[in-house]
Amino acid sequence: MELQPDDRLRSSLTIELGLDDAVEPRLEFARRFTEGIEKLARNTLGDRQKKIIGLTTRMPKAAGLSGKISTGKSSVSDGWTARTLEIE
Repeated sequence: MELQPDDRLRSSLTIELGLDDAVEPRLEFARRFTEGIEKLARNTLGDRQKKIIGLTTRMPKAAGLSGKISTGKSSVSDGWTARTLEIE
């Protein structure tokens, strides 16, 4: 017995892109995207803390170079002394 080619049978056995195959890459992208955003959000607080610590360690060095220690507030009098005069 000799087998005859059957195009219908072969075409029904072909592997086609199923719904799961089409959706899976999108789900993977969405998962990685949300993980990345969460990681950035967590690192923001840590980055701010590192910057504050770095600034507080550098401030005394900078004050030493300039010769004065700044408290971060500007002086109200700027070196002037206020006096009251009593007129009689």
